Amino acid sequence: MEDERISISVDQHEEEEPLIAAEKPNRQAIIQVGGMTCSNCSGAVERALNQLPAVERCQVDLINEKACVTYRCLPADKSADEIEGDFTTAKELCEEIEDIGFEASLIEDLEVNPAEKARARATLHVSIMEDGRQDDLASIKEMTKIRGVLEVIPQDSDQVRLDYNPFEVGARDLLAAVRAKGYKAKTEEASGKAEASFWDTIPTGLPTAVLLTMSIVLVAEVLPCFHHCKKFLHKEILPGLSCLTLVLCVLATPVQLYCGWRFHAGAYHSIRSGVWDMNLLISLGTAICFSYSLVIVLLKIASTHVVGYNMECKGPPVSYFESPCLVITFILVGKYLEAWAKSGASQSLRNLMELKPAQAHLLLDGDLDRPSAQSEHIPLELLQIGDVVQVFPGDKAPADGIMSSKSGSAEFDESLLTGESRPVTKKTRGCHHWRFHLH
Repeated sequence: MEDERISISVDQHEEEEPLIAAEKPNRQAIIQVGGMTCSNCSGAVERALNQLPAVERCQVDLINEKACVTYRCLPADKSADEIEGDFTTAKELCEEIEDIGFEASLIEDLEVNPAEKARARATLHVSIMEDGRQDDLASIKEMTKIRGVLEVIPQDSDQVRLDYNPFEVGARDLLAAVRAKGYKAKTEEASGKAEASFWDTIPTGLPTAVLLTMSIVLVAEVLPCFHHCKKFLHKEILPGLSCLTLVLCVLATPVQLYCGWRFHAGAYHSIRSGVWDMNLLISLGTAICFSYSLVIVLLKIASTHVVGYNMECKGPPVSYFESPCLVITFILVGKYLEAWAKSGASQSLRNLMELKPAQAHLLLDGDLDRPSAQSEHIPLELLQIGDVVQVFPGDKAPADGIMSSKSGSAEFDESLLTGESRPVTKKTRGCHHWRFHLH
């Protein structure tokens, strides 16, 4: 048998230099979304953002009204022609949310490094005093060259946010580095969401809706019970137009157009985006009822001048002006109760956060048992891994840690963590200070 050999010839062609492959999602944006009323609304936001090519994942928290979006952003040192793929920005994400009828404001936009996802991350907020400013805080951005510094974000004209790995660099070291650049800096606690006042929890138009709706009920149901009022209300101003109908129409129009505007605007965006929600239901129901009542009034007036006689509506009432007002008012009251409940829950969480101590007693030499041990009061934000702090009787533990003194025991209140009402005894060779392992 003859050996059969196959020869393969390969043609070599000069190929163009390929583009750089699209990078993995490198940023994560936290967006405050307003106007969501149900799970259908949060689902609409998720679908709108997930369909963007540059978005890898979007999760919406309906209760806290926040959206967490992981997306690809074009690096500052590269152009769109050099990298293959789609890119977007946090501003464009907010605009996409606003296009479907919701309010959007950016809370934070962080860089996500896949190699550092499993590493620890801490945040230090630094405030620069006005008399210590030398420029527009541009030199502080150079602190990213420091080992352990993950990101430097200037937030306001006098505030900077430093994200760092606490296992590689400490908060006190970062503050010292900022001051070494010539700035007069001090630490500040993270500014959370401001406490909502009483007026902030009241939906727009609720006082007007309540006042006018109560007036409509009074005019339509209470005053006709009195003979002299009934006679006045049924008096015709124009042929086919009574005083009662005119008063109800005048009182109901602001409720329908002004107080219910949020529902009408939401319905418009629902139809535009193809995602129907409760705004469309409320707007459609109240608008049809109000329009029907208005048409009935106009037909009665026109019938007198065109046809020559009044066209009486034998079956249903002449108008339903009070019905859409009641619906809008009840829903706005429900919105207020919902906002009030959320505000109460947020206040409870803030009260719990205020239980932590504001300062810690740092041992400078790290050994409490030495006779010359000295301590220093430092803000809680400046604690570093490996610090030894002293906790006096009656004080709260400033952070997680292990007891390291040579003798004694201590009782700690852990009710906030475990629900145990009685203090828990710690006997790991120590009584009054801990060595901290922060995370």
